[in-house]
Amino acid sequence: MGSIVADYVNSNPIVMKSNNSFHEALRVMESNRIGNCIILEDQEPIGILSEREILWYLAFTKEIPNTPIKQVILQDFENITPRNSMLKAAKAMIQSKRKLLVFENDKLLGIITATDIIRALKDLGVNSSLKGIITNRIYSVDYFDSILYGIKVMQKHRIGSVIVNKKNGKEIPFGIFSERDLLNKILPLQVNLDENIGKFCSTPMITSDLKTISTAEAVKIMLSNNIKRLPLKENHGIYSILTARDLVEAWSK
Repeated sequence: MGSIVADYVNSNPIVMKSNNSFHEALRVMESNRIGNCIILEDQEPIGILSEREILWYLAFTKEIPNTPIKQVILQDFENITPRNSMLKAAKAMIQSKRKLLVFENDKLLGIITATDIIRALKDLGVNSSLKGIITNRIYSVDYFDSILYGIKVMQKHRIGSVIVNKKNGKEIPFGIFSERDLLNKILPLQVNLDENIGKFCSTPMITSDLKTISTAEAVKIMLSNNIKRLPLKENHGIYSILTARDLVEAWSK
């Protein structure tokens, strides 16, 4: 199977015009269950609205402003072509720290995400070393903390998820709350952000063992369960969260 961008590009990305409202974009993202929306002005991409921007606004204002998207801070993007290799796409994603849009002759063809790249890892049978990729950088909240508190922790540390602990004599990992939970469970139902975060986290967690995890195993687990974050256990606790982007970084090295 090929390993070029053309084989993995999402050729039907969700796009919206810059004069559409933030609320309209949010509804489109919710209904399509996607985390990225390409914003166009005069038919040209000017940036990408993602779950991260939604998190930022909620952390600072506790609401999504009903404002034109052109007034919203958007993520920048890197251009790649459909003939680029997926390895080159992986390197571009890590080096630029940007989203990847696919162009040919200045025409937008689609978007490449970290999940698309790990699909290529699976197809190619890549099993890169995770040495130096897995760290114990992990943040947690309590089951009874507010959703807003969890959002602020995620925004402060620029992370996409937190572990939710529940005390039963001692702190026990109960679930994981991510940007995707925010988009799919909180905003569509207009849940009060003062509600307990534990009610809306994903549980039971899908996990793997820190000592035995490999790139190939992580890719298989993420793709089969449609997740982008994999908590790694050590001695009955959570040591780290391995992300799809971490796997992209491992391959790019």
